[in-house]
Amino acid sequence: MAAGGEAQPGVAQDESKMAHLAEEAEEAEEEEEAAEEEEEEEEEAEEAAPVARAGQEKYDEAELDRDQDMLQQACLPVSGAPLPPGDEPPKDADEYLRQVQWERMHVPEVVDVEVEEKPSRRRRRQGTDKCSMLLAHFKEPEVPEELGFCSEWATDVAEAFQLMRSRCKDVRRQAAASAAAASKAPLQLGRDAWHEQCSQGRPSTALLAAQDFVSINHLIVAVIDAIAEVHDSVEDGSATLASTDTAETVGVHSERLGRLVEWAFAALAFVDTPLIDEIQYQLQRLRRTCQKLILAEQPGDGSSGSVAGDSSFRAKANLLVVIVTKVFGQW
Repeated sequence: MAAGGEAQPGVAQDESKMAHLAEEAEEAEEEEEAAEEEEEEEEEAEEAAPVARAGQEKYDEAELDRDQDMLQQACLPVSGAPLPPGDEPPKDADEYLRQVQWERMHVPEVVDVEVEEKPSRRRRRQGTDKCSMLLAHFKEPEVPEELGFCSEWATDVAEAFQLMRSRCKDVRRQAAASAAAASKAPLQLGRDAWHEQCSQGRPSTALLAAQDFVSINHLIVAVIDAIAEVHDSVEDGSATLASTDTAETVGVHSERLGRLVEWAFAALAFVDTPLIDEIQYQLQRLRRTCQKLILAEQPGDGSSGSVAGDSSFRAKANLLVVIVTKVFGQW
């Protein structure tokens, strides 16, 4: 500022420029805000356009239906509160609908219904006494006490068999070492070969010790299949054979079963543990078959007319049952 309060020319020009720039900035901001408002309005209009078109189309369709008498009006309007039903029939549709409303309001949500239980009907095969259900094959036979075994004997059998298994394990280990030294592979027989072995001779320690894991499992399956076949033959023959032929047939079955029990005993002495699923199933099958053979019906006086009448076989069958249940835990 100059003396006397007069402004200098340069300073006045700067102030006017600053004011002009400020005005231009405000105008630019106003223009930007106006442009943003226009864009927002356009977006809102675009979003509202489908709704407006849908409303217009709906209105046009309703108007068209009304013009063509296609728009249905409300039928049978109900006037009045729900009406409880009386002794006389309803006078008109309105009274009927009011009674329906009253009944709907008083119907309980939970209804107790008495259902008559009917006895189940068991289907049986014609001409046979066998149950047709598959689960009948797994039914647990109940062995009476006089045909079974005592707990003390079962404990002694289990302990003695465990000791025998430990010795068989040592023999098998020695046989494997000898075979490895001689560069020989362990023997492996299939089920058919074991069937022949079981039918021709008796088991031996040397033969079983030379077998591998798979071969011993094949032996168990083969011998249990053979025992089951004998059981089926006993059941079928007991109903068809004459009394004169029964003794001879039972003698053949007893001899064959005695030999098969020896093979089963030897195979269980050499089987590896833990048992695989297939062997577990086979041992459970062996237990059921032995119990059924023990319970086989005895014709006549029951002394020697069936396999079950042979006390020596009952002892062998109970021996296998104890080994399967007490030693291997397969019930």
